[in-house]
Amino acid sequence: MGGICVCSPLLFFVVLFILVPVLGTLVDSFFRDVTYLLKKFIGLENFVRLVHDPGFLRAFCFSCLFVLVSVPLETLLGLMIALVINEHAPAWAFADLRPHTLGHSSGCFRPYLRAHL
Repeated sequence: MGGICVCSPLLFFVVLFILVPVLGTLVDSFFRDVTYLLKKFIGLENFVRLVHDPGFLRAFCFSCLFVLVSVPLETLLGLMIALVINEHAPAWAFADLRPHTLGHSSGCFRPYLRAHL
């Protein structure tokens, strides 16, 4: 029961700011909503028009290509940078979380970390 109480504010805001707008957009996608006309239910017509639009297909293919290239490159680059930084300044020296090292370079940082453990 305690876990529900802790998570309930998060769940409330996720539903309020993510789920409600997404569902509202999904419902609106089945209507033709022009400012100067009445809202009219058109079903899947918007989706059929979208699939047959060459501009959408070109943009969709470009987005997929961008994701397939950029995500692995950024992951690899981030890993290489992390390895270089860790080689020159290991994370253990900064945080000093190992129990057998009592002191050294992070004497002023360690109390803030250990206070919550």
